[in-house]
Amino acid sequence: MNEYTPPLEDIKFVIDGLHDYSAITELPPFQEYSKDIVDAVLEEGGRMLSQVLAPLNRAGDIEGLRLKESSVTMPKGFSEAYSQLVEGGWLSVGFPTELGGQGFPTAVALGLTEMMQSANLAFSMCPTLSVGAVHTLHKFAHEAISSVYVPKLVSGEWTATMALTEPQAGSDLSLIKTKAVRKNDHYLLKGQKIFISFGDHDMAENIAHLVLARLDGAPEGVKGISLFVVPKYLPSPEGEYKVLNDVKVISIEHKLGLHASPTCTLNFGDEDGAVGYLVGEENKGLAYMFTMMNHARLQVGLQGVALTERAYQDALNYAKERIQGNREGRAVAIAEHPDVQRMLRLMKSGKDAMRAMAYSVGVSMDLADHSEDESTRHLHQVRVDLLTPVVKGWSTELTQELVRLSVQIHGGLGFVEETGVAQYVRDAGIITIYEGTTAIQAMDLLQRKLLRDEGTAYRTLVSDIEQSLNKCRDRGEEITVLANRVTESLTCLKQAVDHVFSVADDGNRLEAIAYDFMMLFGYVTGAWYLLQSALAAQKLTSDQQRPFCRTTLNTAKFYMSFLLPRSSAHLQAVLAGSAVGTLEVDQL
Repeated sequence: MNEYTPPLEDIKFVIDGLHDYSAITELPPFQEYSKDIVDAVLEEGGRMLSQVLAPLNRAGDIEGLRLKESSVTMPKGFSEAYSQLVEGGWLSVGFPTELGGQGFPTAVALGLTEMMQSANLAFSMCPTLSVGAVHTLHKFAHEAISSVYVPKLVSGEWTATMALTEPQAGSDLSLIKTKAVRKNDHYLLKGQKIFISFGDHDMAENIAHLVLARLDGAPEGVKGISLFVVPKYLPSPEGEYKVLNDVKVISIEHKLGLHASPTCTLNFGDEDGAVGYLVGEENKGLAYMFTMMNHARLQVGLQGVALTERAYQDALNYAKERIQGNREGRAVAIAEHPDVQRMLRLMKSGKDAMRAMAYSVGVSMDLADHSEDESTRHLHQVRVDLLTPVVKGWSTELTQELVRLSVQIHGGLGFVEETGVAQYVRDAGIITIYEGTTAIQAMDLLQRKLLRDEGTAYRTLVSDIEQSLNKCRDRGEEITVLANRVTESLTCLKQAVDHVFSVADDGNRLEAIAYDFMMLFGYVTGAWYLLQSALAAQKLTSDQQRPFCRTTLNTAKFYMSFLLPRSSAHLQAVLAGSAVGTLEVDQL
């Protein structure tokens, strides 16, 4: 129990069978990364992560963190494990070679990240934060800054944080009060940031805090926010980063879950001021930070996949071992009970749909960045923009339900901490909140990704779905049935979109229907990916591949019957959305 087996067959299939890895290898940066090389990297990475990180997951949850004299000590074994990943080059796999990385495609990096998150979600929070930080600094920071910080973050020698939230400024960043005053070639920052993941730890040599702050005289609201990089350690006269900056950890949160991930309250500038360096131009910090945040949102959506995968494995193993009840006079494992099978298949079909969607965003990222055709780059960038809030919002909401099924399958033992599955429920509790709550993702989808471009990106997605449906006409009865289910649900989505445009001028109405619209969007798009998976699996003809092909088809069939029908209910909620938000507060 609680052992983790990397789902290599599933990950390889999504990367190559579903999303056609050969198209990625045609892009200039990836032509040398053959499928054999990718398979070898995934296999070795999965082996290492399951052996090194997975055993620390439960132990770290129990031991927790220690704060002493403004310094956080990680649980036993975490620092050694981090060093092992750095020395092996595992944290640089997905970064471009020109930045010091190994240059693998994003989907391959996502495969390693997913396995890291499944093995030990709390630990994985640290290196995944550096992904967005590297892209932000490389894209916007001046050479003098990026040349110092980017190579260190790519290698993993240094780590990064995203310091946005303040006591009075949660999702509303216009309320930020942290101040920055220019002094020679740097700035001095004063203020407090809360809920900073891995705001301090003892695993890396330095921590680069990406901090939002205001300059004196800056415009009010979000237009007056600038971005700074504030290191934990400053360089000494000899150039060694050993001089402690004026950044103090004053507390770590005692959380529901992620007990081995330090969530810190940081004070900047209790004394003379924390030394920071401006990233890009003044008063454009929020736009810059969204680069980091959007990478983080994809990573968080992937956390939903990873947690569900880990919970599913534990539930399946337990269900096969737990003898309870009998059939035809013989004692049976609970895995033979129809309701237990229902729950297991919900978990599997849900995680497979979430995984396919998340990895598709990774593939589109690479095509948007590296395709030699301008129209292809644009097509995939708007696809990334459209699906990112769905990957984050829909996946993490569905995860809340699916990981709890592991507790249900374990019965009373699932409610006992020693079993370990309760940790997945506790750890999953935050993923719908950080990097933007579900409501923020839903409104982002509605306002910025649907209405702002008048539905252009959405219509392109629908066109791709309809092309897939047309390919199903001569692929056999089972595929035809699946395609018909997707067609029905696509009609629901089209009705919902028509309704959104009919109330586009009513901000309250949009906010009231945003959640249900996003969930509808997620279930329909997830169904399309599983339909494509079933089509791709039909091409697996060897005797060794045949069981996987049948499982993939059965998973799609189950999703269409048990999860996809929810799209109709969400449509009805969208159409009835005018009833929400109409009560006075004292009537609630």
